Amino acid sequence: MKQVVATLLILMAVPACHSQRGSKSETADFKALHQQLAKDGALYISVSELVARRLLKHGGEDVVIRTGGEARVTGTVLVGFELDKNGDVRCPTAMEGPKLLQESAKSAVAKWKFKPYQLNGQNIAVFTTVHVAVALKPTGGP
Repeated sequence: MKQVVATLLILMAVPACHSQRGSKSETADFKALHQQLAKDGALYISVSELVARRLLKHGGEDVVIRTGGEARVTGTVLVGFELDKNGDVRCPTAMEGPKLLQESAKSAVAKWKFKPYQLNGQNIAVFTTVHVAVALKPTGGP
């Protein structure tokens, strides 16, 4: 029976590509669920931003977008995504941050490349979040 429950929980815990994250309490509940899944032997877990950044092969820079107008907007966007077994980003989703900057942050993260995350010597898919600094600046400005 325990294996059946773990399998059902895995299906519930894989919404990274399908929905936005909610409140901080929902995020805490989601982390607790992932920890329980890992204890039960499930191979879909969350890793911290620090762990994800240590796996980063290329990418991870701040994003600067030059606009034709005079707009100057800066901010940080929290992007959640699945890191697949090959180290590729799947389903980047803006979770927090200025709406005007979210699409640029998601596009940047989608191009990042990571080393695969390993558990017990086996590559596994994991969920993580990263903060991305984004700035919209006028063309030719500082």
